[in-house]
Amino acid sequence: MRRAILAGVTFGAAVFVAPVAHGTAPDVVQGGCRWDMHNQHTATGVTYVGYEIEQSTTTTGDSPSEPISATVTCWVAVNGEPVPGTVHSFGDVGPLTGYQAGAVPIMFDAADYGGLAGCESDAFADGTTREICYSWLNIEIPPQVVVDTENGVCETLDLHDCPSLETH
Repeated sequence: MRRAILAGVTFGAAVFVAPVAHGTAPDVVQGGCRWDMHNQHTATGVTYVGYEIEQSTTTTGDSPSEPISATVTCWVAVNGEPVPGTVHSFGDVGPLTGYQAGAVPIMFDAADYGGLAGCESDAFADGTTREICYSWLNIEIPPQVVVDTENGVCETLDLHDCPSLETH
């Protein structure tokens, strides 16, 4: 059996919205950046491999709302710093005002699972901006205590055909 690490997202890490003109509501983003990755243990930490994906619609916050052009920039941060090779910007798709989409492959190394975040910056055509980062919660399945217990039992009982849960 192989051990897997699941990367989840905890919300509410940080949100920064630039001031908007008096009497108007902030611009709105539906969707945004996401990451589809798996990881591999290495001698120096963890290597993440996968895709950075952006798919969103952007509208004015006014009523009625109208599509608004925007550039959405996605990146992975480790301990608050952008990881080189993970910063990518996506603008409006073709002639579709207010619709951004794209995907790019990414790969990066991290010393451990701590301090990882997915970040997004939205720059709207009216000059307003928004930036947000979500901390990633990593869950080991099975938990390390289960791996250690099974391996300890196998060693104690000298079971030669006992499967290891360690990932190599």
